[in-house]
Amino acid sequence: MNEQNRVALRSLRVLGAGALALAVALTAALPATAPAAHAAPDAAQLEPAQRIAERTGSIYASGQHEAAIGADGTAAVVWQEANGGGVYVSVREPGRAKWGAPRQLSRWPLGNGKYTVKTAWAPRVSVGADGTIAVSWNTYSGFYASVRPGGTRSWTDPHEIGSRNVTGVTVAPNGAVTAIGASWEGANQLNSFFRPAGAKSEWRSAKRISPKGSSVHEVQVRTSGDGHLALVWTTETGRFKQNVHVSTTNGRSGAWSPVATLAKDLGANQHLTQAIGRGGRMVVAWAPVSGPGGITARTLAKTGASWSAAETVSATPSRVLQSGVTGSGTAILAWQESLDAGLSVKSTTRLSSASAWSAAGSVVGANQAAEFQWSLAAGPGGDAALSWATRAVGSTARPELRVRVLGGGGWGGAVGPISENGATTTWWNSNPLTVLGPSGEMSVFWIRTHDRTGERDHTSQLLVRSTPVPPMALLANAKVRGTPRVGSALTCSAHWSHAASRTTTWRIGSKVVGRAASYTPRAKDRGKRLRCTVVATNPRGAATSVSPASAKVGVGAKLRATKRPAITGAKRAGSTVRVSLGRWSPKATSHGLRWRLNGKKVGGARGSAKTFTVRAGERGGKLSVTVTAKRAGHASGTATSRTVRLR
Repeated sequence: MNEQNRVALRSLRVLGAGALALAVALTAALPATAPAAHAAPDAAQLEPAQRIAERTGSIYASGQHEAAIGADGTAAVVWQEANGGGVYVSVREPGRAKWGAPRQLSRWPLGNGKYTVKTAWAPRVSVGADGTIAVSWNTYSGFYASVRPGGTRSWTDPHEIGSRNVTGVTVAPNGAVTAIGASWEGANQLNSFFRPAGAKSEWRSAKRISPKGSSVHEVQVRTSGDGHLALVWTTETGRFKQNVHVSTTNGRSGAWSPVATLAKDLGANQHLTQAIGRGGRMVVAWAPVSGPGGITARTLAKTGASWSAAETVSATPSRVLQSGVTGSGTAILAWQESLDAGLSVKSTTRLSSASAWSAAGSVVGANQAAEFQWSLAAGPGGDAALSWATRAVGSTARPELRVRVLGGGGWGGAVGPISENGATTTWWNSNPLTVLGPSGEMSVFWIRTHDRTGERDHTSQLLVRSTPVPPMALLANAKVRGTPRVGSALTCSAHWSHAASRTTTWRIGSKVVGRAASYTPRAKDRGKRLRCTVVATNPRGAATSVSPASAKVGVGAKLRATKRPAITGAKRAGSTVRVSLGRWSPKATSHGLRWRLNGKKVGGARGSAKTFTVRAGERGGKLSVTVTAKRAGHASGTATSRTVRLR
């Protein structure tokens, strides 16, 4: 989104303990001043929970479900179902509140209209600004990716990305997809696969990213709202010594930057996290999985800048490490600490203008230990959200879900519980996943089960609660697309975020000439200018965008023969031959003829007649005919038959 449309971003703000607000601005008509903000509901007014999926057995939770929201409002969540169920996706279309039916992606066509399903896990998902969705997942034979191009509802068949189980996928704003995989070539080698934007694009051959001979271990792929992609991984040297590496790309071309090494000879088994924001601002942090040692971080101000020196963010050992970069460039680190009173989540921030990290503060207190799971998400502006499933230490109650939001005044009070069932029910809430969209919309997903110890004999559900559908924001003004000429279809390209439906009206002057998504100028439109008006709607209202006038409608494409004219009949003295006029594109409405004998035009009415009678004196001559095809508003086309000899 360009600077002119920045006011379309919504900012999450905390209004007090247990309250949440969403400041929104509608820019569909690009007013001179931003309209008044509208407060979003508090937690009690979040949209009711939707059940996206339910099955008997496990919907694997930890690390096995992921979600993303694109700039146009397209949202997708992926998850793994246990016991061979495979990988599934559900999509919420722009401007809609309801999530779509689950679709199984980890299935392969057999060629007879049937499919085979393979065991799959570790799904990853990314959504581009144009609504393109890409999903990748692991199998025992390698890992695969499937794509739903923007503007379509069809998924591609699974495409093999690598032979080893290292997976990641991202979508650039223009719909180009980058997938990361590994193959074994004397070492676990990291490769990039690129699929250009477009519904009919094909995957390109692999490009090696990791240095030759170094074996890749933990891999993380992240994308920013403006298309920057970051790839961070570890390699091992010596005996259990870890190195941290990074490479980036703009996501549109498939080309990666030279590899930068951020740390060398770390102890074995490192927690690793990374995030990238607009302009390529990045944070990478690591901490030992066990033993002494705290959290170390390095930051990058923008693409092409130098990495900061390594900084110790926390000297206390951590168990889980997560990160984010907000729309304003604030880097956030959050981690889990084990304290005597239980588990605690702490966080620190670093503003884009700051030279150091803020003092660490507690986001979740240490008195909420059992079943402790949490999720951090960065959003537009300087905002972020953290959700967690928790119950008090020593409690036998069922875990509940809560949310805190980071705004300009710091972390607000806890919101919730949002899990919609009391702590004494038979349902067990776990594994929250928080996602913030580019417009500030928030969704919290979680897993709910009846029996958390069983494997096949219990019910599992994937649930979500979301803020209401936000007002639309204009991403691109209406514009007539295509060459204005008779017979050539034109489209209108207005684009909003969160638009559930749109209608298009075409006008010449004040007269309406069409009400479809496309318009094909007619002969009578020649020399005139067209405008298109698009009206988009969603549950929050309607927005209109009117295009500038197009260039004048010009002469249509020249008629072209797709089948050559031919002379038919007996070619001898006293006989009459005729003309097969051929086929023309676009279709001709009238034709003109010109006969030629021995290369010279035949004069008079005989030379343009539909038939030609061969005279005795013309024996041995060479006869041909040229057909001129005509259609109103189009340039005429000509084609000549093969020459025939008269007998």
